[in-house]
Amino acid sequence: ATVLVGSGVVRGVVLDARTSEFLEGAEVQAEGAPVRTTTLRAGEFLLRNLPVGSIQLQVSYPGLTSQTVTVAVQDGKVAEVTVRLQSETVQMSEFKVTGTKEGMAKAVALQKAADSAKTVAASDQFGDISQGNVAEYLKNLPGVAQSGYAVSLRGMSSAFTNVTIDGNPIASATSGEMYRRFEFEQLVIDSIDNVEVTKTATPDRPATNTGGAINLLTKGAFDRLNQYSHYRVFGSVRDQYLSLHRQPGFRSHDLRFPIEPNLSLEYVGRLKEDLGVFLGARSYTAGMGVTDRSEYVLTYDPSQGGRPEDPLANAWRYHIERGISSRTGASVRLDWKPASSTTVVGSVAWTQFDMAFNYREQGIYIGNPGTVAYGSTPTLSYDAGRSISTRTGGRVQLSQSERGKTGDTYAVDLKAKHEFANSSRLELASFWSKAGNYYTDTAQGNFGYVYPQRSSLWAEITDIGSILPAYSVRTSTGADFDINNLGNLSIPSFTTEPRKTSEIRHGGTVDYVRDLPLFRVPAAVKVGVRYDNRWRHNRKDFLRGGGSIASARMNEFIDPIWSGADLGTLGVLPRTWVDLRNIYAAFNGVTIPPYQSSLNGTFDEEQWAAYGRVDLKPTEQLLLVGGVRQEWIASDNFNRAANATGRFRADGLFPSLNLRYTPRPRLVVRAAVSQTIGLPDFNDLLPATFTISEPGVTGRGYVNMTNPNLEPYDVNNFDLGAEYYFGGSSSVSLALFRKRFSNYIVSRTMVLTPEIAGQVGFDRNSLENPEDYYLRSKLNVADPGYYNGVEVSFSQNFRMLPAPFNTLGVQVNGTFLRIDPIESQQVFDAGNANQDRALREQVRRALDLNAAKRRWSATINWRFRQFDFLANLNGGGWVDTANIINTVTYAGRTVDYMNEIQRLKPRTTVDFRIEWQRSTKLTPYLQIRDLLHQPIEYYSNGRRSSYAKNGMPLYEFGLKGWW
Repeated sequence: ATVLVGSGVVRGVVLDARTSEFLEGAEVQAEGAPVRTTTLRAGEFLLRNLPVGSIQLQVSYPGLTSQTVTVAVQDGKVAEVTVRLQSETVQMSEFKVTGTKEGMAKAVALQKAADSAKTVAASDQFGDISQGNVAEYLKNLPGVAQSGYAVSLRGMSSAFTNVTIDGNPIASATSGEMYRRFEFEQLVIDSIDNVEVTKTATPDRPATNTGGAINLLTKGAFDRLNQYSHYRVFGSVRDQYLSLHRQPGFRSHDLRFPIEPNLSLEYVGRLKEDLGVFLGARSYTAGMGVTDRSEYVLTYDPSQGGRPEDPLANAWRYHIERGISSRTGASVRLDWKPASSTTVVGSVAWTQFDMAFNYREQGIYIGNPGTVAYGSTPTLSYDAGRSISTRTGGRVQLSQSERGKTGDTYAVDLKAKHEFANSSRLELASFWSKAGNYYTDTAQGNFGYVYPQRSSLWAEITDIGSILPAYSVRTSTGADFDINNLGNLSIPSFTTEPRKTSEIRHGGTVDYVRDLPLFRVPAAVKVGVRYDNRWRHNRKDFLRGGGSIASARMNEFIDPIWSGADLGTLGVLPRTWVDLRNIYAAFNGVTIPPYQSSLNGTFDEEQWAAYGRVDLKPTEQLLLVGGVRQEWIASDNFNRAANATGRFRADGLFPSLNLRYTPRPRLVVRAAVSQTIGLPDFNDLLPATFTISEPGVTGRGYVNMTNPNLEPYDVNNFDLGAEYYFGGSSSVSLALFRKRFSNYIVSRTMVLTPEIAGQVGFDRNSLENPEDYYLRSKLNVADPGYYNGVEVSFSQNFRMLPAPFNTLGVQVNGTFLRIDPIESQQVFDAGNANQDRALREQVRRALDLNAAKRRWSATINWRFRQFDFLANLNGGGWVDTANIINTVTYAGRTVDYMNEIQRLKPRTTVDFRIEWQRSTKLTPYLQIRDLLHQPIEYYSNGRRSSYAKNGMPLYEFGLKGWW
């Protein structure tokens, strides 16, 4: 046990002498006494139990020269000291404020000082991120996988990644859907100082931290000694639009200049000695987004012309998508110290998100070319490279959509901390946030979707499996059919899907911490309560019909801008397209009836928690953090469309224990064990309804059966890791983890055949193209399954190399996941052994779905004179995205069920950046995103089903500066 060596006290601060930034995570050690600590965020430290007299303090921080200072300690008095650390390397740029190396040093210091397994990334560690997308930023960290605007930790669903700002939850509208996942599209990273990714649970953190938690810490006025201002102006454009001329935009009959201006402004300073402010404003508009995709719709059912071992490509579609998004926001944070022992922080933030997007899609549909006889070998198949319809069974469709979504996010936070004379402190926090998301097609002057088409054709697709197959379309008499002549097509109906989501979160926290030695062992006891109310309302209407356009009138609605424009990056010839805005102008008085009941749900979820935590330090090398958390979660769910109510409950005691052992100053060993839970998505808990997700990048959409009786699943977490710090900001770490899941929520997914739709009572004919949908339902499975993972990280600044390479730095991360499947003996379909086997296979592979089993990233940075170079590389392994049950039917008789595994092929992205630090106030830079521009490819049972290009690389060029 630690011996109390005296009664002296030293209070001090540590800061970077060059930037005047207070250093959090600096290590302070009293020579000759077993007393050490690490600095808090404001660079502050407090050492107690010191002997009276002259003592020496050793202060160290990654990337800065360690310093020894002498302090005179007197009995009954507090000695004050300020330590300014200098850089330990040659400064290549005297006016550099912060950068990649400073970010790496800060991350290393905070990670080493953390009381549990944590990855920390400073906001400047990976350079400025285009549009301030936090998800793009986080993908460079170990154990983190990006999925659009959401992120997942350690291979788990993004729904189980908790996201907070300064420790407080924040509302998310999740693109108008009933998901729990947090989407970063309505936030920007400008006001963020650093990001904490926590991998293990402690009692003061939510029990829903199943995958982990992400905490965004905002910039504060007391983070540095002097004031600081920053600006950034830039433009961005995708490779396809490298032009100074206007291009076809994201609306019909629209030309748009492809380069958009962007601006970001920040100010941090002190209004008075005890009052400081952060002010931030930004306006971002992305370069026009591009996605061109070639995809096949495959059937494995012999009654539809396919086979389990060799499917039929009964459709091929070429999809051209354009979109543009903008984010405008402002934030204010006030830091006030009314007394030396009291701090009050208040912040207000607002972000508005707008996106407009469209697609134009050419579809060649084969339909059912004929039933495959049992035991026969079809002449039409994927492997044979050919599909052909009957003389009247084919169809051509030129689908078009123009949609927009918009939303605002508001966040208000207030925190207060007071330190008492008895070595205790009280922390209070309250928060309120609101997020909205709206799809308003008709309000923007257009219908959501139209489907110009012609049936009863003779269609053929050859060279199947290639990126662009050959095809022909003829009439039933054999005459060539001209797809480009809109007079050959008609529009049977109009479709629109207005969508509205609103979420409000509010609550508060109370924490009390007291240093309270136990049996002469230094200890800190922490207790607290949490309250979080989450109110969510989703409404989505499904409207179709109310009008049509006969073939004789189609040529009245030709889009003169898009028609004939050669924008297909994969090589498809230009097409003639309709003008959706002219169509709306001519038919906006038509009433469009619903084709499906509205999705209209309200969720009122309350979460209460109380916890007790004890931090024990038997020796200076060992820290034990343990305790228990009681969590109560209750959600009242109301389906307004069906006038049905439901109630979800989850509660329990969740213990946890974390160990940090530092046998040597440079070596840290960590271990942890905890219990957590995972909650069902809101869309699964809505009583008495189906939800519908439209077809997406993998081809088909989903009709989801809700299950309001789902229970949370339980997770036992085991973690073991070691970190070694070489000095500077160089380190290597290894972490092992194992998660035991029970009561796991499993998705059952089947092709939406007429038989399956009839069994569950769904009107299959209400869908425009029912063959493009799966039916998905969920259930709990009690049998356990396991995630077993390894995370490795290495960072090195090569100060030992001769100039100019002594400013080279490298950071490499890797995550490797092995899944022990759920081996269930449960009977899922007692009346059908074949379907029961297929369902059991879905259960067995449930943990694999969307799990990022292989992820790696590398960051390379180098300073040469006034130039900074930065490259970020990211890659991974195959990802299973779906497991679908297909019916195997011969001559009307179902003989089997087979599982179709859809997978996403690995791809590597490379981002490159160069800055010229011409002066403090003027730094030009160029950033290139996704330099390799590898395709996005999906495979179905080993056969390519989708191939997409997304218009990259993206070029960003601009100026930034400090003063």
